[in-house]
Amino acid sequence: MQAGEKTKEQITSDYLKKKGIKENKIGRWFDNFPKPDGIEDNEDDYDVLLFKLAAGTGWDCPRAHVLVMFRNVRVEQRYIQTVGRILRMPEPNLKEDYKSSPNLRLGYLYTNYNRKDVTDNWIDKTQNKPDVYVSKRKKGIKNIELQSAYISRIDYGDLSNSAKFQASFIKSMNGYFGIDKDDIFGKAEKKLAKKEIDLDSSITNQIIVDAEFEDYDRINFEFQKKGHDVSLEMSQNDVEKTFNYLCFQLLKEQTEDRAKITNIARSWSPLKKAIRVWFKSVLGENCDYYYRIFIKDIQKGASSVFRPALTQTLKNYRPILEKLLAEKVKKNEEKEAPIFTIQESYGYTEDYENLPVKLNVLETFYIRKEYDGKPNETEFISYIDGKKNKIDWWFKQEIGQEYFAIKYFNTADQKFSLFYPDWIIKFKDGKVGIFDTKSGRTATDTEGRAPALAEKLKELGKKFVGGIVLKEGGIWHYNDSKDYKYIPGNLDKNWKKFEDLK
Repeated sequence: MQAGEKTKEQITSDYLKKKGIKENKIGRWFDNFPKPDGIEDNEDDYDVLLFKLAAGTGWDCPRAHVLVMFRNVRVEQRYIQTVGRILRMPEPNLKEDYKSSPNLRLGYLYTNYNRKDVTDNWIDKTQNKPDVYVSKRKKGIKNIELQSAYISRIDYGDLSNSAKFQASFIKSMNGYFGIDKDDIFGKAEKKLAKKEIDLDSSITNQIIVDAEFEDYDRINFEFQKKGHDVSLEMSQNDVEKTFNYLCFQLLKEQTEDRAKITNIARSWSPLKKAIRVWFKSVLGENCDYYYRIFIKDIQKGASSVFRPALTQTLKNYRPILEKLLAEKVKKNEEKEAPIFTIQESYGYTEDYENLPVKLNVLETFYIRKEYDGKPNETEFISYIDGKKNKIDWWFKQEIGQEYFAIKYFNTADQKFSLFYPDWIIKFKDGKVGIFDTKSGRTATDTEGRAPALAEKLKELGKKFVGGIVLKEGGIWHYNDSKDYKYIPGNLDKNWKKFEDLK
């Protein structure tokens, strides 16, 4: 935020006041504003409550009427859960009253998220309803096994490996100041001094003395007029506390992407240890002395020498950190990746309905009542369900560990994600089909899913077929090429007729 810019809270408050809401009718619950007393009481003094995510994720959170969400929340499940605050039922015993009240049933969401960011995979991210239907696998079905994919969320935003960071830090700092292993007997200190590091360990704190304050509401204005400043040498205890604080604050202040560490709480201590070990090798055993040297320099702000040196150590460590994370991710994904097979039974919530079919692998087929793309998928179901001369069974996938997933790079979100192809089909000739139906925009841009599916089919071998499926000119076609392209009304040679599959 630039200097002089209004905060979101100020903008919101100004807007409410323009609409006639008085200041004393606006409750606040965030940052330095504790939960207002009596806010649970319907007869309390507040007409409007402003609250943030921190107050919006617990069991005691308020019911929201207006939600404003900015795209800066890292955990996508959290923002989807936050949408539920509009529909939250704070008084279950009065649910009928809520149902009949238009004001309480209406909510407003203002956000810079794309619509699909909130709606895609909604069920997987918010599923907490009980199963009311169960469908069992048909008897006599020849099952299959497929190695599914798993994405490890192993990056905790910290420095990962304290020992490797320490070694990298020492190497970077020595390189920055031109220090080598032969710099003994004060040579290293001279090199620090040459870089304009002040080696005088004297640090003082300024305190106000002889000041009396009668009006504590005006204490900020009276500081400049009352008492006088006295400089006192900083105590050893204060020195260590300040050093700890600076280790935390310096990580927090990093703005360059290659130097940013997001989990500062887990990282400031390893940073402190690395600084201590480096100083010990350069300035000796007296930690109080080199703490003071460090603090004194950092307090120079933009003129500090250690600040850019520290930033450089973090940037130099980034390739090592990325390699460590990649190794951890690979190891964890190999360990945790499940084997997909048709389960003995599947449960479904009240959001599903029965659709009579013949060739589904389950005794009863349930499909979601409402979702984008349903008309296209039910058309495809009608088509494949009539192919009893070619198909043994078909299975409609959902999302979750029970289903078959492919890891792919999502070109829209610029990150690796899991892709759950819509259909697993067992053909009578022994082949297994893995298909994903598309239409409209999703057919034009699969956001990386099409090449990932093509690559997976190639990896699985000749016993597998599949690809992106769509209906063009009244005929179902599929495309299993890594060079996927779809131009409506102009299919290229990579599009094949589904009807030709045997």
